[in-house]
Amino acid sequence: MENPTVTAVPLEPAIAGSDGGLGWSPTAGRGYVTLSWPPSPGATGYTLYVWDGATYEAFDLGDVTSWDSRQGRIYPADQSLYPNVPEASKSPPVQLPNGAGLNLRDRPLDLYCTTATYYCTQSPAQNYWFTVAAYNGAGSSATYQVPGSGASSYYMPTLPLQTDPAAPTITASGVNGGGGYTYSATVPFSLDAAEGTSGIAAYTLSNDRFTWKTDAVSGCAVGQVAPCETSLAAHGNWTLLPGPGPKTVWAKVESAAGVWSAPEETTVYVNVDQTVPTVDVTLDRGASSTNATSVTVGVTVSDPADPNGTLTWQARYSTNGGETWSAWQAEGTATTWSTPWTIPGGASGERTVQAPVR
Repeated sequence: MENPTVTAVPLEPAIAGSDGGLGWSPTAGRGYVTLSWPPSPGATGYTLYVWDGATYEAFDLGDVTSWDSRQGRIYPADQSLYPNVPEASKSPPVQLPNGAGLNLRDRPLDLYCTTATYYCTQSPAQNYWFTVAAYNGAGSSATYQVPGSGASSYYMPTLPLQTDPAAPTITASGVNGGGGYTYSATVPFSLDAAEGTSGIAAYTLSNDRFTWKTDAVSGCAVGQVAPCETSLAAHGNWTLLPGPGPKTVWAKVESAAGVWSAPEETTVYVNVDQTVPTVDVTLDRGASSTNATSVTVGVTVSDPADPNGTLTWQARYSTNGGETWSAWQAEGTATTWSTPWTIPGGASGERTVQAPVR
């Protein structure tokens, strides 16, 4: 008589795991988990158990020693989860789809709130629980009921945060250096902003709120996994709409999750200056004559279009009737300018100084 063959239940394998994010989203960031384990002697297959907030749901993997959630795709669609369905409505149960669902949410609280109240309100959980059981014809090593009990090997990751619904905040913006008016259609702009979670991916400017010119922040893209820089300090030149009058420039900033800030506006007035400045040239503070060859040329500028003396101007001078000129000097906004000048040598007599202004 032959002795019967006795097959023992295989031992539970020790699992190892890794995880990561899959890109920033304004509403439903997602991530992944990979699991692996050594073969359990005598096992003919393995079962993956995933905690859904109320119970462990089982997935028969067959005779494999690894699992990747990006291929497993077990997460339910948003419309079957809280808050789209009432809290703790696990009747009928929420079935985790095997291969036909979505990638894992970065925070599974919507799942836990759908299936039970404890891990939703009493002890809100941000992490997952995974474990693997080995089986054969004699049975399974699984004895799981609640997280942390029964199994000797769990993987309990909290996935990287990938959900960021917040819009960036524009902290400062301006054109023309804060000046209220300009004589140029091209003005400098500056834009400062902050976004503390996913960071800032791009900014955009517009003259009419319909056509926008967008610039990406270097090294950053909407939807990437890693956060971008959380602050922005952009500056450059901007071309206003043609013609005189008030010109408004709008600015917006985009987070790495794809959320735009509200537009911030700045207005500058474009003048058309058709008046010629009045220039008064003096020597040695108005002296009518001098015995010295080293004198001071003074230039006073008056422009009716610039009563406050804020426009930038330059002057140059000639002592030979305009045949040759000095370099343009004294760029600034002062209305009075002076410079040393050496009177050309020669006999006594008049010397003429010409000083155009631009």
